[in-house]
Amino acid sequence: MSENRKAPDILIVDDEEDILRLVQGILQDEGYATRTASSSAGAYAALRDHVPDMIILDIWLQGSEHDGMQILENVKTDHPYLPVVMISGHGTVETAVSAIKKGAYDFIEKPFKADRLLMMAKRGLEAAHLRRENEFLKGDSVIPRRLDGHSPAIQAAQQALDRVVAAVDSKPVLLSGEAGSGKSYTASLVHYGSGRKGSALRTFNCMHSPSEGFEKALFGVEDQGEGRKKGLLELAAGGTLVLDEVTALPPEIQTKIARALQERRFYRVGHGGGSVGSEALPLEARIIGTTCRFLNAPNELGGMRPELYDRLANLHIALPPLRERAQDIPALAALFMREEVDRVAVPLRSFSSEALKNLQNRAWPGNLRQLRNVIEWIGIAYSDLPAEAPYGVKHLPPDIPPSHREGEAGALPETGGGDLNTDVFADMPLREAREAFERTYLLAQLERFGGNVSQTAKFVGMERSALHRKLKMLEESAPVLEEQEGGVPSLRRHG
Repeated sequence: MSENRKAPDILIVDDEEDILRLVQGILQDEGYATRTASSSAGAYAALRDHVPDMIILDIWLQGSEHDGMQILENVKTDHPYLPVVMISGHGTVETAVSAIKKGAYDFIEKPFKADRLLMMAKRGLEAAHLRRENEFLKGDSVIPRRLDGHSPAIQAAQQALDRVVAAVDSKPVLLSGEAGSGKSYTASLVHYGSGRKGSALRTFNCMHSPSEGFEKALFGVEDQGEGRKKGLLELAAGGTLVLDEVTALPPEIQTKIARALQERRFYRVGHGGGSVGSEALPLEARIIGTTCRFLNAPNELGGMRPELYDRLANLHIALPPLRERAQDIPALAALFMREEVDRVAVPLRSFSSEALKNLQNRAWPGNLRQLRNVIEWIGIAYSDLPAEAPYGVKHLPPDIPPSHREGEAGALPETGGGDLNTDVFADMPLREAREAFERTYLLAQLERFGGNVSQTAKFVGMERSALHRKLKMLEESAPVLEEQEGGVPSLRRHG
């Protein structure tokens, strides 16, 4: 976990001192901030001090006024989105079911393995974050209708979004843009701006799913031996299904989706997966396909089948990279800072004009996601500044790569942690220069974070798996990754 990001705060409540220390040690070794309590009184006091990001709570608290189940009920009443993982040394199935019904995220029985505890913490924190975002988007009074910014590039995307929202809400949509440019957010605007907003918005990550399971996951299974299993096309009926990074789907699956979009019907996978089911099902979900690939029809489709592109691209929103909408950065920085103030109660401060020019002259390979991460880092790292002091150039992280524009005011000097001197790219063709820059930048960040891929991915605004793939593409001259004991990646170089 990056030292530049606020570590999630986890409250551990257990009456056994050795369990408290064990759980605390496991979590702290992963970079989480922890607090402990041994009774309901201690737990409530910790909550009054400040609400944690997660609670790990023992069910049986000896000598405590309230047991874990009572604490759980009280916590969920006041903080419905706060994830609570229950633990017990002698739990039963009935106890676990009761805890889940009362709002617990999950239940772990002692003795537990460290890996399971860490997985539960990670998933619980992610689920709570997504639930808060979804609940925000569901409220009609607070649904955002527009993309943030006033630059010509984002206004062109907004006009495309307006056309999509005005169209018949069964028509498929294509969203394209670099990683971190706001495709997921835009997909939510499409869904909640349509007549389908009362139904589910589902997402299928085409890059992170096992290739052999694509067809069954999407189309379902018609198996007379085990019974029928609904796929996402069926489960999303009445709502919206986002196919995230749709170009990662195998070509034959892309073709099947294109056919389903054309005919407005589909078939489940037949018995044993070797045939189609006998019943044609109506396609009642709206399909949104997203891709971070460069699209320039008809010659460059980034791995997308032409027949699928033809079905999706009639309603196409191309989201610009942040470097092409630099004039929006001051407003975006202010917006993200206000959100950070609401999230962790850091003081609200402005940025100096020099700092804003600096931010505008960065390359931002991670786009909006990376800018948000940087603003969060600044808010936490300099929370003790005098209230009236604005953030200046000296408060900006030194590792944000510069843009390729030369001689513009506000550019930062080159920094350590890797050679980021853009002069070396001057005589290269664009594609070669881009690859060389990415290689240099990613190597510098990997070195900065000691070879930790997860921390590096978070900072640069990429998914961990996407960073792995990027490094693999550049592996002829970039470091390749080895897994050390405990699953922590390290760096080695060829040769």
